[in-house]
Amino acid sequence: MAKEVTAEQIEMLDEMVARARKAAAVIETYDQERVDHLCQAVAATLYDLKTWAPLCDEAVDETGLGDKVTKRGKRNKLKLILRDCMRNRSVGVIEEIPEKGLVKYGKPVGVIASLVPTTNPCLTPAGQLIYAINARDVIICSPHPRATVVTNKCIDIIRA
Repeated sequence: MAKEVTAEQIEMLDEMVARARKAAAVIETYDQERVDHLCQAVAATLYDLKTWAPLCDEAVDETGLGDKVTKRGKRNKLKLILRDCMRNRSVGVIEEIPEKGLVKYGKPVGVIASLVPTTNPCLTPAGQLIYAINARDVIICSPHPRATVVTNKCIDIIRA
């Protein structure tokens, strides 16, 4: 049976979207260099094993899924995500096809909603945040109920 959304929940969502739109107005002005630097900062913050290992351990403990060693190894995916982002322009003119008279511009779409699965409560939001920043978009992550604490902790580390 579906639960009804309460007035408090609607108000909370409205506040989140309002904050996200303010952030979007700021990041929309960033140039490629600043976007790249911010993407690198997010990856570097989490890639450090002193930060990543406790998050992985907490994820396994909170969700009861996976094993700590395998989750720790997934931090290498952050480097791959970052590499993909750094290889492509995402701000201003991103591609020109003179023979067709085409010029493609990177333009943010705005606020993105993300459902974070129980299976990857740290890697998923981190990767999605890097991609969102690269596109100069903002993201609101909604953690799975069985991974709320560790997902929010991961996002708080990124914000700091």
